[in-house]
Amino acid sequence: MPKRVLVSNLMMLKEKERFKDILKSHDIESIFTEIDQHLTKDQCLNFAGKIDGWLAGDDPGDEFVLSKMSPRLKIISKWGTGLDSFDLEAAKKLGIKITNTPHAFDEAVGEIAVGYILALTREIITTHIAVTSGDWPKRQQKSLSQLKIGLIGFGAIGQGIALRLSGFKTTVIYYDPVKSDNESFGAYPVSFNELNRTSDVILLCCNLNSTNQHLIDSSFLKNIKKGSYIVNLSRGGLIDQAALEKSLIEGNLAGAALDVFQIEPLPLNSKLRELNVIFGSHNANNTQKAVEFVHKNTLDNLFDNLES
Repeated sequence: MPKRVLVSNLMMLKEKERFKDILKSHDIESIFTEIDQHLTKDQCLNFAGKIDGWLAGDDPGDEFVLSKMSPRLKIISKWGTGLDSFDLEAAKKLGIKITNTPHAFDEAVGEIAVGYILALTREIITTHIAVTSGDWPKRQQKSLSQLKIGLIGFGAIGQGIALRLSGFKTTVIYYDPVKSDNESFGAYPVSFNELNRTSDVILLCCNLNSTNQHLIDSSFLKNIKKGSYIVNLSRGGLIDQAALEKSLIEGNLAGAALDVFQIEPLPLNSKLRELNVIFGSHNANNTQKAVEFVHKNTLDNLFDNLES
């Protein structure tokens, strides 16, 4: 009897026929589901007891969902790096292996981070809009060598950003409780409060977990360097969006670049649309090189664990 695998990550769903054929060549029956961004909890439960493997996206995999999927489900091969939507401890107890692709997006996200920083601090997009409207602004700005960039999180993504900023002779500091004494790529560790108070640009490049939900809240934003910027390349839940909106309106925060949001896609009535914010579409990692690497590793993780 062939193994049955659920496919619910956006990147593979975009190429359904390609991956359906690959799975079929491994004698795997595939189920490609319809989603917006990810499955809902109820949608996950529709597959309880019906699948052996799961090529997952940012789907809700709490203890209840996983317990219903068990004991048939053996492997969740997550597309990408983030595992915050899955209860890893519950999965371990239930004997469900969960894999991902570490270091997949160091290069892709590092590059776009520099792009966002330049777009904000050199006002590239606002100048473009002004010129298309008939204006001809000549506002003076600072070069990257004059700025202090603060990274919250110094894992693979944070280090990838620091590496690229080193070429601009930028001062880079970071806060990471796990890597508190690691100086790499010219970046040096500081306390959370020092990063908050002294950074011209703050970049979020850490995982979302139960301890850092709304890490950037009203208290944090009251203590930032006035006129600074925030870039979020990680998870929308790291920022209290209402507090961010308030700080932008009051002018304490000069602007933001957001690739991720609490609700995705960004609602049409979001106040952020009226403020100095550069928008991404949870797409900072989407380069051809990175995507193909993750496709291969995600499938390899599935095959290795489905056959064991």
